[in-house]
Amino acid sequence: MIAKQRMLMWLPGLILTMAMTACGSTTTIKTENGTAEVKKDGSGFTVNTNEGETTTFKSQDDNTFQIESNKNDGSGGKTTVKSSTEIPASFPKDIPLPDDAKTTGSIETNADGKESIIVTIHTNKELSELETMYKQYFKDNNVSNSMQMVQSDVLLFSGELDGNTIAISGSPSGDAEGMDLSISWSKNAAK
Repeated sequence: MIAKQRMLMWLPGLILTMAMTACGSTTTIKTENGTAEVKKDGSGFTVNTNEGETTTFKSQDDNTFQIESNKNDGSGGKTTVKSSTEIPASFPKDIPLPDDAKTTGSIETNADGKESIIVTIHTNKELSELETMYKQYFKDNNVSNSMQMVQSDVLLFSGELDGNTIAISGSPSGDAEGMDLSISWSKNAAK
């Protein structure tokens, strides 16, 4: 945990360094805790701790970011994050979306094989219409460990379905008429 905290302390400086290295220079940052090496093209960096742990961050052209860690005991992990303005192909088709939904963003994450997706949308539907739609979905699909709350202008639904978790939250849009929804789905998160 301490190594992870140390790694996170480096991030602001490394992001600035990545931006500077896009101009063509290579930079190695040395501290009392280890080193950080930034690629020439600014597409990634590697943090090496004095304890023998290595974490590599890679940015790819398709809005994908990959983090891979290797600890000195042979353990480690791999996380891939992809952002988009479209609904990912792996997003469950049975989760209902309002018929006027406009996708504002999505994030797909795969952490050591555990997949999760967050989709954000905008709709002009009323809160009561969204409440009815998601209550019916939860009922029809026997969503377990269900929590459903609608208060004032806020909608919150969560539960488990076939060992996967789903969470839906909505609130009035700050920029326009209608509601902004966030739908989160995690594969096999309950297992």
